Amino acid sequence: MVSVLIRALVPCLAVLAGAIRYQRMDRSTRSVFFQVFAYMVVLTLVKQVMAYQRMNNLDLNTNIVYNIYLPLETFFLIQAAFFRFENKLFKMFLFAASLLFITSFCIELFYKSPLKYCNYTDTFANITLSLVYGVLLFQEFRKEAFVWSSAAFIWITLGVFLFSASTATYMSIFDYLNSIDPEMNRTVYRILFGVTANLKYALIALGFWLIPSRSSQIV
Repeated sequence: MVSVLIRALVPCLAVLAGAIRYQRMDRSTRSVFFQVFAYMVVLTLVKQVMAYQRMNNLDLNTNIVYNIYLPLETFFLIQAAFFRFENKLFKMFLFAASLLFITSFCIELFYKSPLKYCNYTDTFANITLSLVYGVLLFQEFRKEAFVWSSAAFIWITLGVFLFSASTATYMSIFDYLNSIDPEMNRTVYRILFGVTANLKYALIALGFWLIPSRSSQIV
């Protein structure tokens, strides 16, 4: 319970900053805000599921909750990038990647079970997001009149990029680590995910807070 509360603290700050700046957001930033809000809902569900399982002496398993969250997270972040890109080729790539993600997710759910996490689909999603947000970082840096200290979306992009890149690396060896030592794997997951998730949402919160007044018009 304590670990869930700690994990929820930084995303709470991101939601708060996003709620304060919501009217100033463009479509890309609002998509990221919805992703952060969905994450907060998931953490709440995880807490409730774990409480129910402990009360009924069941094995702790929250994979079904995270399997529901995975397509939501990917959709909102892909949508944010879609609104940000101006190049039609990049938009076509995002559309194709979305179709591949849906296909992979459905196949993995079919051959596994909702009670087992779709780690292969998660790996694919995070590799895709790493590439997409890496390109977005480069695009943001190339903009004229760029000011690092006040460039809101670049902090958001950096947070998503760092989290996706680290998660993709870990999820690619998730099954191997789980086959060797499940308990160790859970510990590694909690530590790695806790650090990278807090970094991601701290940077997103900073990005939300730095949104300037002049961006009040919705694109």
